Amino acid sequence: MADIQVDMEMLNSTANALNTLINDFSNAAKIVSSADINDPTIGKALDNFTGDWSVRVGDLISSMQTVQKMASEGYQQYSSTDSQLAQEITQ
Repeated sequence: MADIQVDMEMLNSTANALNTLINDFSNAAKIVSSADINDPTIGKALDNFTGDWSVRVGDLISSMQTVQKMASEGYQQYSSTDSQLAQEITQ
């Protein structure tokens, strides 16, 4: 049987990076709406973009949350299993 190798550092950093992206994407419309934009053409374009963005970003955030949860739980489970196996080997 082949050994299973998991890059724990990468798994944990992936979960953390996804969490950051989820927060950034969730707050993008708020950030844009609170920006002080003096040009009405640019302001209207940003309003249109954030309106469309709000409709579409929900699915994207949901997908990222699913992957983030899998990465986070995977990291926790692998860490727990690794600790348990190390304890059993040393006893």
